[in-house]
Amino acid sequence: MPAEESYPHVYFPYLQNASDLRSVVVLRTDRRLERVAPQLRAAVWDLDPDLPVPVVEKMQDRIGDTLRLRRFRTLLVGIFALAALILSLAGIYALMLYLVTGRFREIGIRMALGADTGHVLWTVSRQSLLLIGIGTVVGLTMAGIASRLLAALLFGISQFDVPTYVIVAVVFDTAALLGCLPPALRAARLDPMLVLREE
Repeated sequence: MPAEESYPHVYFPYLQNASDLRSVVVLRTDRRLERVAPQLRAAVWDLDPDLPVPVVEKMQDRIGDTLRLRRFRTLLVGIFALAALILSLAGIYALMLYLVTGRFREIGIRMALGADTGHVLWTVSRQSLLLIGIGTVVGLTMAGIASRLLAALLFGISQFDVPTYVIVAVVFDTAALLGCLPPALRAARLDPMLVLREE
């Protein structure tokens, strides 16, 4: 397996290790497998017609078979990550909508006293940015802890790969900001007189 650590190998001539009935022959060629396979079988049967038909396969397919389970696990983790992104986006939207709805009276008073749309957007977004910042710090900390548990699934990448952490943080923060935008725009479009009458 590519993820396993390498260990020393010793090669013996076939006749010196004849007790081992299982043998593997590795052949490097630039010809297609369909053209080489019959010639390999014919060469084996020329030596001994009673030998079983050898399995001929590409090294790429053999390595791919060893990685099949690892790829399936990675696909599952990716699906769960996408589901987590969608759920977090929906949760952020619902939370911000709840917080903005609770501040309708305050926002209405601010707008009645002359606050413009930009001021209202900043007032609502400031709270969102604080929550996103706290969530990013907590998320990166938890990801660092969880990476030790998922180290067996990683191949060719460090468990503390900084570019990956940065990209994931940017994606989640962007998704969170997009989730905060509709409630903020809704608050900015409030009719202050209507809000004050309802109160």
